[in-house]
Amino acid sequence: MRTTSELRYSLSLLAFLTGCGDSGTPQYMVPGTDSAATAEPETAGPTTAPSDTTTSEPATTSGPPTEGTTATTEGPTTAEPTASTTADPSTTTDATTDATTEPLTATDTSTTAPPASCGNGILDPGEACDDGNADETDACTTLCNAPSCSDGLESGDESDLDCGGSCGGCAVGQGCGGDGDCLSGTCEANQCVDGCVPWARQWGTQYSDGGSGVAVDGDDNIFVSAHIQSSKMGAVRKYDAAGQEQWTRYIDSSEFDGAYGVATDNAGNVFVTGDTQGDLDGNISQGYDDVFIVKYDNDGNKQWTRQFGSDDNEVALDAATDAAGNVIVAGNSRGSIDGHVLGGVYDVLLAKYDAQGEKQWIRQFGSSGDDQAYGVATDSAGNIIVVGYVYGSLDGNVYLGDSDGFVAKFDADGTKLWTRQFGLEYGDYAAAVATDDAGDIYVTGSVSGSLDGNPYKGFGDLLVMKLDADGVKQWIRQLGTSDADSGRDIVVDGAGDLLIGGSTDGDFDGHVSKGGWDLFVAKYSASGVKQWTHQLGTVDDEHQGFIAALSTGMPVIVGYGDGKFAPPALGVDDIIAAHLCLP
Repeated sequence: MRTTSELRYSLSLLAFLTGCGDSGTPQYMVPGTDSAATAEPETAGPTTAPSDTTTSEPATTSGPPTEGTTATTEGPTTAEPTASTTADPSTTTDATTDATTEPLTATDTSTTAPPASCGNGILDPGEACDDGNADETDACTTLCNAPSCSDGLESGDESDLDCGGSCGGCAVGQGCGGDGDCLSGTCEANQCVDGCVPWARQWGTQYSDGGSGVAVDGDDNIFVSAHIQSSKMGAVRKYDAAGQEQWTRYIDSSEFDGAYGVATDNAGNVFVTGDTQGDLDGNISQGYDDVFIVKYDNDGNKQWTRQFGSDDNEVALDAATDAAGNVIVAGNSRGSIDGHVLGGVYDVLLAKYDAQGEKQWIRQFGSSGDDQAYGVATDSAGNIIVVGYVYGSLDGNVYLGDSDGFVAKFDADGTKLWTRQFGLEYGDYAAAVATDDAGDIYVTGSVSGSLDGNPYKGFGDLLVMKLDADGVKQWIRQLGTSDADSGRDIVVDGAGDLLIGGSTDGDFDGHVSKGGWDLFVAKYSASGVKQWTHQLGTVDDEHQGFIAALSTGMPVIVGYGDGKFAPPALGVDDIIAAHLCLP
């Protein structure tokens, strides 16, 4: 243990007056902050799916200013000597007695204080603690203070300087005792390493198959829903975070079945929804196409199957769960379900089932035209938000032309709270929706014109929109090429940023097209500031762009394509999935 301060006391008046004692206190260096730009490593995407990433900042939008605070350390103030005034004593004269005053001898009776020593086990002045040892990992550091995450020491349960343990994660290259000590989530040989390894997968039959949804659980397992054309089946496949297949389950009524939406709950259960033309798992077909919901546990064991519909056509395209384990599915209906009356050509369909598969309620609504729900999400209060398109006026909103996008919010009991409709004179739609912890709502889709003054690139642009919990528009962003572009899915990551997946037929945001249609990923902050974009694909076509975010913040994107995305190519169109490592 090193000594942090020494005090020397004068033993004589002469020494005091001449200032020979050393009363200085050593100053400790506080590590400064070296702000350096770190070059991003080149991200190796799938060898057969070349990609590039552009990080950009909008020319007219800036993030919140970061104010730095500079601490000024002032040294001890030395007081100037104060002049003393000596009063002359009164003199009394006695005629018969001479008073003789003998000089007094000055005697120094002060006691010399022992020097303070951090580590001597004695709580000296200026010390917050002193446990008598030089161990940084306990309750008292070598500065005789309690450990903190900003003391410039590797103290307490930290695995490196001011990081790891109960402090924030350590950067790549710093020390660690386990994965939890690292920002990257990967600790190897007691050092944090970059744990992101990109991968791509491609599977299917010789016919046209497609990935139609993706979800992740709390352990970063990945679930891909798909339809298999050759065998007319739906499917769900589980991958671990490294892209290793864990299991695949098929949904088969011996008639035509398609799996589209997939969601997980807090317990790791998996819900798949879609449509069936048969009697699925002992259920009775109600009409031509019915909606189904199948629940699996995390190991792929089927828990239950539910099927419902009218005597006509129904389909569910998306699924979401809430904190209680309820599942909500959204799609459309061309019949009348649960006493509802068909309002147009197709109506929006919304249904809620509890964790045991008991129906809670079904809602059917729409305009006088052809209406469709594409996406559904829940917020932390159990409210439900559904999005899609309508070909008419919905709930008194103004119909703007061709297809309009809509957003509708319901409470947990199925009571509609509000509806918003947006668009231009041509085709516009909302394809997916997500919420954040504050209840704000984020929507993606496509617009065919300049919306809210945003510049229009042509033939359909990516739309990103934010509403607050009351449906009040906060901002709208458009992005695209001179060809067609559309957002297909959106998710809020652990940091509150937005990841949007979709497809483009051009050079998206400065990237170079790989061939025909490509997939893209775009990241925006919650305030609508674009962070970066990424385009990936082959010389052939890739479509959709369903997206999920792992706990690392890295995206997984799913769709279908007819190229060699992750060879071998197996059929006309294959199911494709990729884990990307992006800024």
